[in-house]
Amino acid sequence: MQKHSRCRVNALVRVLSAGHVPAAMRCGLGPLGPHRPLCTCIPRHSTRRRQGQGVQIRIFCAMGEANELLHHIAENASQPISKYSLQDLLDLEKLSLEDRHHHLDKKLHVGISKIILLLQGLPFSLGSMGPIRNVIQDYVQDIRELRSSPPNHPVKFQRCIIAIFFRNRGMLKAVAHGLAEFQSHLQSSFVPFGQFQATNCADASERVPALKHIEDVLDEFFTIGTTLRLLISHCLKLTTHDPVEEEMLNELLMRSPNHTSYVGAICMDTKPSVVFVEAYQHAQFLCRREFGFASDLFVNGMLANDFLIERIKIPQEGSCFPYVEHHLYFIFSEVLKNALVSSIRKAGPNEKPAPIHVSFLTGSPLQSENERVVKVWDSGEGIPSHDVKKVFGYYYSTANSCVGAPVAAASERVGSEERQQICGTGLSLTGCRLLVRYFGGDMTLQSICRKGTDLYIYL
Repeated sequence: MQKHSRCRVNALVRVLSAGHVPAAMRCGLGPLGPHRPLCTCIPRHSTRRRQGQGVQIRIFCAMGEANELLHHIAENASQPISKYSLQDLLDLEKLSLEDRHHHLDKKLHVGISKIILLLQGLPFSLGSMGPIRNVIQDYVQDIRELRSSPPNHPVKFQRCIIAIFFRNRGMLKAVAHGLAEFQSHLQSSFVPFGQFQATNCADASERVPALKHIEDVLDEFFTIGTTLRLLISHCLKLTTHDPVEEEMLNELLMRSPNHTSYVGAICMDTKPSVVFVEAYQHAQFLCRREFGFASDLFVNGMLANDFLIERIKIPQEGSCFPYVEHHLYFIFSEVLKNALVSSIRKAGPNEKPAPIHVSFLTGSPLQSENERVVKVWDSGEGIPSHDVKKVFGYYYSTANSCVGAPVAAASERVGSEERQQICGTGLSLTGCRLLVRYFGGDMTLQSICRKGTDLYIYL
């Protein structure tokens, strides 16, 4: 056990000692100032002896600062961090800008430090897979930049947290790629013989504690990551910016912000049915671009466009409530893309796929229930009964069987420079359920193979 602990620490020290390109330079934000490597730069000397001394000094400087950074991460990782309720987020508006920045700075140090140690300690050397190692290095870079951008320098701190937000946007895709590499490595390491089948992590997860532990760690990783991204976006939106910066943040953090109805990242009058139709319009566009056609959508028995016109014309009292709308948009988009692709697979080439239906609970005497229960159903391929329990797991994916479309990550906003695909990473439902559960909701699924799937979302 001590040997394994030493290996983990040594591996993390190597990560901490490695150089890293600032995210701002990769994202086109402009430089945040000259990048400072961990080790002190020693000029090249003419003699071999002096070169040797220079190398020694660089190694000691790098290891010294790496040990200091490791101590900082370990100390912060021991601090607690919890999820934020909508009311907790709204209460942040009462703080001054300085207090809000200090609060955010503390939570970022704690949350990122916990994430680094969680990923570094994953069983079966999953933390050593290339994509996961890159994720760890990104988070280490976050800590470096936070330490050099204290909250009492508001402009520098704000640029730092924007860079962190940009850098961590592709984590779902990176983890999906890391898991794919890990499963491939596991299958090649345990070659079956005789009549035995190849190792399948989705089947073995409940029987192998280490595989189940990986899923538990990834749940915690994504929950902490959601907390940190939510805090960053909320605090940034609570701050006044110049017009150019404001426009960039609107595009980055929000789906289609209406400042009169937003407090930070929270839309105070979220209308889930309207968000669903708008998410469908985007998913429909992606589907038509990939395959040339897409299923129609019926909302409470009406075609989507007719419903939207009716919903805007005759507002339903009690069907609006505070929520993080861009979370909802992401959830609905991913659910719809799965349903659209499944319907196309079932219909076959050049055939019009069956429509998708969604039903929102409305007219309840308890206004708090209106539009908080959502049922989405399709007549697509469905899911085999033995796989239904696996669909929310990290090892189960249908992404590779997507009709004629390569696997790609779903971006978090419309208008991304990356070409968005109708097929995602394979972890879309896993991420959706985590987001729904973040504020106390849930997501369940029922399916019959070759008949279709019913999915229930409780907000």
